[in-house]
Formats: sequence, C-alpha cells, structure tokens
Amino acid sequence: MSRLTSLWRVLTLHCEAASELSSRELDDSLPRLDRAALFCHVLACRSCLRFRAQVRLIRKAVRRRAQLLAETDSTEDRLSTEARYRIALKCREDGRNDAGAETTLE
Repeated sequence: MSRLTSLWRVLTLHCEAASELSSRELDDSLPRLDRAALFCHVLACRSCLRFRAQVRLIRKAVRRRAQLLAETDSTEDRLSTEARYRIALKCREDGRNDAGAETTLE
C-alpha cells in the first residue's frame, strides 16, 4: 500500500469501520495503520470515542464478573436446605406442586 493510500485511509475512516476496529481491538492488536486511523477518527468523532469507551467498559465488567465468580464458592449463592424446605412447605400449603423435585417433605 502506498504512503498516499495509507494517509488517505487514516484521514477518511468512517464510523462503521471505526466501530469495527474498536471491537476488533479488544481481541487482537491492530496493525499500525489501523491503530493510527482509529486514533485519528476518535479524536474527531465523539460518538466513536464514546462507543470505544463503552466497549472497553463492558469488557472490563465481564472480566471482573468472571473473576468474582471464580473466587466465590458456588454454594454461597444457593438456598440453604432449611430455606428450600420452607418454600416447598409454603407451596404445598398454597396448593401448588411446583416446589421442585429436589425437596421432599416428611
């Protein structure tokens, strides 16, 4: 690609291409020309700058959630046996049979 073509690409990047590059940037490192084009575009386009920031924030939140789930014990989020029993008892009193197959009443 000639220098003139490269410069033209940097200066004429459209929002659609910028949003695609912003998304791709999260998974792979962009080639130097694409990074330069994206950088120049977000300097001039507030919408694409905002989109890029939002995409990064979402990725950070997803990673943080995955990290927290890995750190916590899976049994912490579950109901205790006593709570399951009380729910099943209340459902039976109300005449419903959808208390769950795991809980049996004596």
